[in-house]
Amino acid sequence: MTDQSSELVKMWQEAMALKNAQRWQEAARVFERILLAQPDWEHGYGQFNLAECYEGAGRISDAEVAYRSAIRATPTDPTLLGGLASFLYLHGQPKEAFDEHVRLLRLEEKQGNIDGVACTTTALKALGLRLGWSDAETTMRITQASQTGNWGSATVLVGKGKRGIF
Repeated sequence: MTDQSSELVKMWQEAMALKNAQRWQEAARVFERILLAQPDWEHGYGQFNLAECYEGAGRISDAEVAYRSAIRATPTDPTLLGGLASFLYLHGQPKEAFDEHVRLLRLEEKQGNIDGVACTTTALKALGLRLGWSDAETTMRITQASQTGNWGSATVLVGKGKRGIF
């Protein structure tokens, strides 16, 4: 292990201890230093933990950027994708959360994660209800998004009393 790697591991341990103590700003500063030295630290989990710290500190815009950076680092990690989907829901973006949950569902299907598929399907049905969609409409939106590969197609455009998938 190189001196830099050893130092990064120590910093990671410090950052995680601060995060676990809910000392969000201090933890975020340490994660930021780690990511300056190694932007892909822990295959996106450096960004993911930074996002959680930003969220805990109320830095919501910064948190969303960090969650998305984590996914860019490892787009096939269901924990990272689920983290973003949940974050979007919790922070008042149900349409975007629905789209990310559809992406998560497709990933879990590809990975053969039966339990994950069941949980994500339940979350999607709940999101559909929150968005005012029937069970059938929610299912149709999930199906259409997966057929086109266009996750944004699951969002709804409401105008002049009309709804449509775009």
